Amino acid sequence: QQDLGQTKQQGLYAIFDGHVGNQAARFSAEKFHEMLIEEQSSLASRDSASLSSIEEKADYILRKAFDRLDRDFCNLCTADGRNWDSGSTALVAHIVDDVISLANLGDCRGVVCRLVS
Repeated sequence: QQDLGQTKQQGLYAIFDGHVGNQAARFSAEKFHEMLIEEQSSLASRDSASLSSIEEKADYILRKAFDRLDRDFCNLCTADGRNWDSGSTALVAHIVDDVISLANLGDCRGVVCRLVS
């Protein structure tokens, strides 16, 4: 069982496309990587025996980070009398060693290809 924090290499690539304003896309671009790191640390600090593979752990932290991102942005949209109606699609690739996890939200899609020679 490998800990995500003990991996050799990690990468994060993300595209956020705002709708009805840029607030959601900007918030996502500024905060998502921080939330992903925090969720990764949180997972490492507690018993995660039910998640045995790197793939399961990476998918889990992606889902948790997206949940937090959505919740925090929705709270920001109504804080201090705001009435933002902004949203965003997202396409995210999280790479941990040789494992690629893709996530999409909204009407965007990503395709992974591999060159075989």
